[in-house]
Amino acid sequence: MLIRFYVENFLSFADKTEFSMISAKGAHADDHVYKMHGYGVLRGGVLYGANASGKSNLVKAIHEAQHIVTRHRGGGKRLPDRRFRPAHQADNTPTHFEFEFSRGDQSYAYGFTFTPSAIQKEWLYRLNGKEETLVFERSQEGFFLNDRLFPKKDAVKRLTYMHDDLLADQLYLSEVNARNIQNIEGSLVLLDPYMWFAHDLVVIFPSSRFHAWESIEQDKQFVALMDRKLREFDTGINHVRFEVRGESDIPLTEFPEELLDDLDSSSDRKAVFIFGQNYNTYVVDWPGGTRRIRELCTVHETPVGSETFRMAEESDGTKRLTDFIPIFSRGREGGKTFIIDEVDRSLHTDLARSLVKSLFEAFSGTQSQLIVTTHDTRLMDRALFRRDEIWIVQKDEHGKSQLYSLSDYNVRNDLDLQKAYLNGRFGGVPILAE
Repeated sequence: MLIRFYVENFLSFADKTEFSMISAKGAHADDHVYKMHGYGVLRGGVLYGANASGKSNLVKAIHEAQHIVTRHRGGGKRLPDRRFRPAHQADNTPTHFEFEFSRGDQSYAYGFTFTPSAIQKEWLYRLNGKEETLVFERSQEGFFLNDRLFPKKDAVKRLTYMHDDLLADQLYLSEVNARNIQNIEGSLVLLDPYMWFAHDLVVIFPSSRFHAWESIEQDKQFVALMDRKLREFDTGINHVRFEVRGESDIPLTEFPEELLDDLDSSSDRKAVFIFGQNYNTYVVDWPGGTRRIRELCTVHETPVGSETFRMAEESDGTKRLTDFIPIFSRGREGGKTFIIDEVDRSLHTDLARSLVKSLFEAFSGTQSQLIVTTHDTRLMDRALFRRDEIWIVQKDEHGKSQLYSLSDYNVRNDLDLQKAYLNGRFGGVPILAE
């Protein structure tokens, strides 16, 4: 679970900004609070603000940090430079990312600062209530590894050598997890934080695509879930399936001949999924040694029989829903943090509300969280979100994003939050010229 996130000097977040999922006292809906280490962690969050206020920039900051931890292997590559402008043109102030999160019953605090050319600082703490144990700390002055956490001296030497091999643009947490450290006693304190970034944190943008359609081939429960949710959300789709296609049925823009030739010449002829234009999805395999192409299709039941459609022929809202439905099964695994930018994109307001409500119901009893950005004020409802789960983002006169929660306001329980927000009481609404 995400507990807290800090960002500084990234896009419009010039000053150090805290996004906290720790529950405030006196708020209702205790089923939205997971108790741990003497405090409560919220299971939901919704961010509002005018266009260009910084809502998406907060999501981008979390995603950028995740990308650097899990995918940026360094080795002479420049780190991304998305510092607040024009401030970074005058100095070399680094970008700052810091996360506090839990995995299972254990909590951690991990963060790093960097400029485009190098990691400046990096640190990891293991948390137990108010007790903090430093695991490692790295700066321009040197490197500290808490050898009390690793019983064997050889293991400490090995982990220290891994730091000594780092290049300036590499993270220590990333590099130790690229090595075989599972056999080191005490290594869980290094493995767990990385796994949270790699597997438990899921960021979904409006352009994100669900790529695990192979589940339709392998997981009957997932197929049943997908079909059921598409019916529940009134898409007109009865079920989805893959249908065999001839090469002449597929536009060359989707399947260039050289691509098929490369697939045929591959020594490893495992099924390959191809994502074409406008959500068209294909799978290529070789049953019996002969190439076969199948396309993902939707089936609509009509009074006169079944009609099959390509994904490109479905509405934008239906396509968007296919990216969200896998969250239901993944969220039930527990411990996942889903962050969706513009959850209402291409969705009717009733459908967006139903989607959020259904996801919370699916996550019930787990440590999974749902955090969304939106312009849909119908989601600003105490029946969906607690007051401390509703956040506002707005820019000041210098173009800097500021973030605050409705729990910062003295709000009456009977106040119409939607009306108050649209009237500008909480800020975060556009100021329009006459």
